[in-house]
This record gives sequence, structure tokens and C-alpha cells, in this order.
Amino acid sequence: MKREFLKGLGLEETVIDQIMDENGKDINKANEKVKTLEIEVNNTKELLTNANKEIDSYKSMDIDAIKKSAEDYKTKYETAENDYKAKIAEMELNNKLEKYVDGLNLKNDIYKNAVISQIKEKELKFDGDTLLGGEELVKGFKEKYAEAFVDTKPKPTFADTTPGSSQNEITKKDFNKMSYQNKLKLYNENPDLYKQLKN
Repeated sequence: MKREFLKGLGLEETVIDQIMDENGKDINKANEKVKTLEIEVNNTKELLTNANKEIDSYKSMDIDAIKKSAEDYKTKYETAENDYKAKIAEMELNNKLEKYVDGLNLKNDIYKNAVISQIKEKELKFDGDTLLGGEELVKGFKEKYAEAFVDTKPKPTFADTTPGSSQNEITKKDFNKMSYQNKLKLYNENPDLYKQLKN
């Protein structure tokens, strides 16, 4: 999805930024799946190459040497398999951590990375999608860095309660005082009024 296409729809830059952020997250998730598959393929290729080399080397070996080589190969294979499992586990953990911190309403990636770093330092584990000990950690982080979190309290709505006027009528003055979220809500519910007040 291109920014120029969204601009052509008459969307505001802030709305376009949100759409592009969501689109970027979807692309990142797809890329993570591709990386997982690439690791699997590369791991399989490496194991197959090593196996072929070992088989070729057996032709000129005596029985004792073959037994020793087989044991060595078994050890190498188990080590490679454990390394592969560790890489996959790390990727899965990172994906879960990203999803977890995305739900914390942190203002930027600096704060997200700080929370992820603390989780890894404390070696907290997931039970399904639940981070054990996560609530306590986030509570402590919020007490220390309250400014790191986006204010999710509902914003007041603006209504003209002047006798004889519609209760939902919004003046240009009210529109200019609106928060971004209220403007976005108005845009979604009444795009014609939004455009009228914006111009």
C-alpha cells in the first residue's frame, strides 16, 4: 500500500500514518514467517551437506574409524539440532514479546525495547499468551516512567446544548479544540461534517 494512494483518498497525514503503521506490522509478521522457513531450509541443507561429506569419507575408513566418525557425527547433529531449536524458540519468544508490548500502549519503540529488555533480564516466561509476572513488571515500569504510556482515558465529547440547537451540533471552535481521537471518530461517523468543519 502506497502513501500516494491514501493521499488520493483525501485522508489526513495522521490517519495515513496510522494506516501505514498497521500495514507495516502486517508486513513484519509475514517477514517473520519467511525468516522461520528460511532457517528451517538452511538447517536442513546444512545437515544434508554434512551427511554427504561423512558418507563419502566412510569409503576409505576402517571399522573402528567409522564407528568413531559416526559418534562424532551424532554429536555434531545433536548440537546443530539444539542450536536450530534454540533459534526457533528465540524467534517465537521475540514475536510474543512484540505482541505483548504492543498491547501496553507505550508511546514509542524506545520504551517498548526497555520493557522487553527488563522482561528478558528477569527471564519471565509465557504461559500461552500470558506473560507470568508481566503485570507486576509493567506496574513497576509505569510507576517509574508514567510518561512512557499513551493516555487511554476517554476524551470529553463536544456538544452544543444551546436551547433550540441540535445536541450533536459541533461548531468550528469546538472542532479546533478536539483531540486527534475525537476528530478521527467524527471523520468515521460523519465524514461530510468533518470536511465542512476542517475547511
